[in-house]
Amino acid sequence: MRIAFSFLTNNDSDENGNFIFETFDRITKSHLEHTFISIFDKSYQGSFIFSKNVIPVVINYEATSPIKWLIWYNIKIPKVLKKYKAAIFISENFCSLITKMPQILVAPNLSFIHQPTFVNKRQKLFYKKFTPRFLKKVKAVITHSEFAKTDIIKQYKINADKIEVVYNGVNEILKPINIQEREIIKQRYADGNEYFIYSGIISPQKNLMNLLKAFSAFK
Repeated sequence: MRIAFSFLTNNDSDENGNFIFETFDRITKSHLEHTFISIFDKSYQGSFIFSKNVIPVVINYEATSPIKWLIWYNIKIPKVLKKYKAAIFISENFCSLITKMPQILVAPNLSFIHQPTFVNKRQKLFYKKFTPRFLKKVKAVITHSEFAKTDIIKQYKINADKIEVVYNGVNEILKPINIQEREIIKQRYADGNEYFIYSGIISPQKNLMNLLKAFSAFK
């Protein structure tokens, strides 16, 4: 099977970028029987070509605004899908409203609902108009947490069976250390206190209250 994916990102350092990087790194290496078509809108980092069964395709059309997003997904992408005879298309936030191919939507962006002041007017109008159409069009939706799944269902009355929760992958640099090393680190960075590191944004949909409760239980 040929599986195409495009995420308009070349950065694995942010939250969604890390999720995409870690997830597709594992999927492509675990399923060498399939071919993956990785579609980029500009030059890409070599680390995004996870294994020998990944074919990179660069369109050289940076989709950086609402009108360009529509052109990218409804004109540029369908041509690539047809050329490479893909069977499934996977993308983040947006999908193609033109192709009849089965699509999977990863981590739809609802920040325009919860943090409207951080989204510019044009993008807000775009998300408001097209997000329900994207959710209706795709065969499945992938999100990072049960909280995000519940939020999508609440906002758009989507059937829960259509949404799958795939938890964040763990980078290989995150490994257990022994007690002595832990104590040295606590003394160096936290004056000997227990601590945790949260790398996401401060936002209601990030479920931070339960994170704080979990840390309290841990202590």
